[in-house]
Amino acid sequence: MVLNHAPLPLAARLFPPLAQGLWGNRLLVGVVLSAAAITVCHYGTSMELATLHNLLRRLYYLPIGVAAVAYGVRGGLLTAFLCSLAYAPHAFLLDHVHMVSGAHAGHDVGMHAGHVMGFAVAGDPSPFSEKVLEILLYHGAGWLTGTLSERWARALSESRTVTLQLREALNERDAMRAQLVRTEKLGALGQLSAGLAHEIRNPLSSIRGSAEILAEDHPQGTPKARMVAIMLKELGRLDQVLTEFLQFARPPIPQPCSFDVAALAAEVAVMTETARAQSHVELTTMQADGVPACWADPNHVRQILLNMVLNATQAMPGGGTIHILAQHAELRGRDMVQVRVTDSGPGISAANLSRVFEPYFTTRNMGTGLGLSISHSLAEANNGALDVASEPGKGTTFTIMLPTRTEA
Repeated sequence: MVLNHAPLPLAARLFPPLAQGLWGNRLLVGVVLSAAAITVCHYGTSMELATLHNLLRRLYYLPIGVAAVAYGVRGGLLTAFLCSLAYAPHAFLLDHVHMVSGAHAGHDVGMHAGHVMGFAVAGDPSPFSEKVLEILLYHGAGWLTGTLSERWARALSESRTVTLQLREALNERDAMRAQLVRTEKLGALGQLSAGLAHEIRNPLSSIRGSAEILAEDHPQGTPKARMVAIMLKELGRLDQVLTEFLQFARPPIPQPCSFDVAALAAEVAVMTETARAQSHVELTTMQADGVPACWADPNHVRQILLNMVLNATQAMPGGGTIHILAQHAELRGRDMVQVRVTDSGPGISAANLSRVFEPYFTTRNMGTGLGLSISHSLAEANNGALDVASEPGKGTTFTIMLPTRTEA
């Protein structure tokens, strides 16, 4: 991005917080007042003090230089023009009285009428050509200083842009490195989980079948019937854990198709209605205008949304709200659909926020720590992404990025 020198001062453009009114006004007022003060002193100084007059007319370079640095070429030239207007009457229209020494009397004759050696005479202390050259130098100084200022500001802006791009590249490199380490961990844990789940699932199915047969021999309400019901419930929970292990170990291959994510969110709202009612959690869905259709596996996206809603519901046992918003977004230049799942729960601490997608990490006693990890893997398997933002006491937002047909 190239900085534009008009109308903000250079300092204001380099430091955006100073770009509002006050800084620019002070600098502009300072330039005007300094030029005005020089002019007043110039006209108010005794005509006999030729040396002081020469000094004062050169002080105009100060406001010209400041304006050129602050406002660029246009600011420098405009200030030079105004200073020239202020100086011109003094240089060419007013009568000046100065003392002519004997050594210079012969030289001055012919330039000033009525010169008398050693006496005060009428006329400007400097030759006409010198005054014209001074005015040209005002404009030259304004142009040169303004040009250098603009080039310096442009170079500084480009340097800042390159720095930001480099920082972005370094962040992406760190993210890719972390992703590679995570992928290696997931691969090792996946192989172990798959083998363990298969070894457990077969005898577990036999135990469940036996418990169901035993349940038929005991009428409802008897102590043994209650024990069998507890057994079946716990066996069901174990089977769910094994299912999550298998999904984590070998996520199913996506079968992408075009679908409306808002309609899918409405299905999830119906599916979780009972669980949310028990915790007094309300869920609302909304879709912004112009949201394109997703190109992903709807079963995978449904599972991700289910995990998000159920996790939020479990985090708010005393009640709360969940809001799902679908909108159009971009991710690294790609056209995407963004789904934000926001809850009003207690939030996630900073120490746990960086670990929420790690396998087996959970803060609940009954959790497996695989739901969010599986959701993260499913999002990536569908060429999307899953991210989280949270602040303790202010709720949590999970952001799901899903590709469109053009980005698949």
